[in-house]
Amino acid sequence: MSEFSTPLRSTADRFSAPHQAMPGTGMAFFGRETRYVAKIYLQRTFIFAFVALAVILSLDVATIPSAVMSDRLEVHGLRGFPRLAYYMFLRATYVLPSILPISVIMGIVWTEFVLAGGNERVMIFNSGRPPVYSLIPALLVGILIGIFQYGALAYGRPISVELHGLSKIRYYGPKMRRPHTTDRKWIATDNTVVYARVEFKTDFRLLEVVVYKISEQGTLETIISAASAEPTDTLGVWNFNSGTEWHFSPAADGLLRQEDRTETNFKNLQIEMSLHPVWVENIDVDPPKLRQRDLKILASNAPGIPKGFSYQTAYQERFASFFTTIGISLLAASLCFVMLTSGANVSASLKIGLYGYCVHVSSVLFILLGQYGYLPAIVAVWTLPILFIFVSAIILYIHHAKGRSPDEG
Repeated sequence: MSEFSTPLRSTADRFSAPHQAMPGTGMAFFGRETRYVAKIYLQRTFIFAFVALAVILSLDVATIPSAVMSDRLEVHGLRGFPRLAYYMFLRATYVLPSILPISVIMGIVWTEFVLAGGNERVMIFNSGRPPVYSLIPALLVGILIGIFQYGALAYGRPISVELHGLSKIRYYGPKMRRPHTTDRKWIATDNTVVYARVEFKTDFRLLEVVVYKISEQGTLETIISAASAEPTDTLGVWNFNSGTEWHFSPAADGLLRQEDRTETNFKNLQIEMSLHPVWVENIDVDPPKLRQRDLKILASNAPGIPKGFSYQTAYQERFASFFTTIGISLLAASLCFVMLTSGANVSASLKIGLYGYCVHVSSVLFILLGQYGYLPAIVAVWTLPILFIFVSAIILYIHHAKGRSPDEG
């Protein structure tokens, strides 16, 4: 209460005179209440985020101390505390996007609980200021944290993942463990099935390749077996080395017979193959962990990209995170205005925090459904941000229409 005693007195002065000076118009969107409350929202959000990061990083380091400090790690010659600090910085960059949404909710609930308990929210509403104006601080904080969240998802986390992999601290995909060769994998695209290893050195290529090309009628058209294959400068064209090509011409009854097969040996053969080289380069890397430029290509619905819906969901999620942060900020503030009364107890704040946590979990679940193809990407990514903003407006409208003031409960 002491830290709000001085602002409490000044707030009373700030919200009476301006309202009288501009009858019927309320107060400016970016007036003193907006600056005052937004500042506290940000302070509490960053405090909660810092505490959450400290706890998570402490548990993280405690579980794998030998792995972090091992001399086998390639961390540019760092030893002792510098190595530990480097690892904690990478983990903080990776974890931060998961913490920020919850931190925004808790920062707003924390602030509104103190404002309600100190009667400052009562004074603000009783000043005649329209309730919708009191959402402006939450909107501004949502925009600011939303920009930060987008940057963390689109650039911070992918960079952290690559540095983790290159330092051999954690495994996020074979391209970060060069030189490395994967096990043989089955890869199915539009009209092609590939069975091969993927070798990563300075560049990448396929090893021990077997390609099955399927015709539009669903029959086997071509089999290519080669020692290796690499993409050419022409998208969709691959160069095969030291192999054999079998071409099949099915009979009228659709059956394949030995006499309907032609066999050709080759040293070098360039053919079209529906397998996108950017996908091969990022094989076994989860879509949310990809660099922005690679994810943009893989989300473009180009041919030769297996499970393209997962890349589309991850790509759109990064942009939607900006609006999601705004939505949960407005929703948290709206719930606080309705549920936190003068002298509100802790249980009301905990209830709002629980609602906020459910909102965050719902967002994560929708994204997972999109990544596994159970929902279209646009539905999985954009439904909840729009819903949050709409529901917060409805809550505030109903609250205002009933003419309730904060001290009426």
